Amino acid sequence: MKQAKKSKRNAESEYDRREFIEEIGILFEDTGHPRMAGRIFGLLLVAEQPMLSSAEITEELQASKASVSTMTRLLLQSGLIERVARPGDRKDYFRMKSWSFDLVMERQLALIPVFRKLLEKGRPMVPPANRPGRESLEQMIDFYNWLEQEIPALKERWNRRKV
Repeated sequence: MKQAKKSKRNAESEYDRREFIEEIGILFEDTGHPRMAGRIFGLLLVAEQPMLSSAEITEELQASKASVSTMTRLLLQSGLIERVARPGDRKDYFRMKSWSFDLVMERQLALIPVFRKLLEKGRPMVPPANRPGRESLEQMIDFYNWLEQEIPALKERWNRRKV
């Protein structure tokens, strides 16, 4: 009886794990990234081992070698994961980069002034008759200006919280 309950709990846990991995994949896709990259990212987050080989990722996700190769390269370039080697082993292994979120957020935050400047460049291009376009543009510029002013304080609060 106890074994059956434990087996059912393990099956439910495995289902939850797989569902989580798929949800991360969908989230990546919703933000304009390949779903497979998100699935790999999700798998590395919840993997039992701190690092997995390409073959292990391929098997676990039931994906093609080519897809895993391409998506691990993308995740490496994004700074979300890192490639590691084991002494005496010729395979490449991948693991989560230590708190890679900070690096990703810094890259995203760096785009805010770039995007605001681009929006400002578009200001004179909006014809007077396009009032909704002008209002939207002005609201976006105002929002990005506000973000640029608020981000340093938010970063400072975050850094104090981490300590």
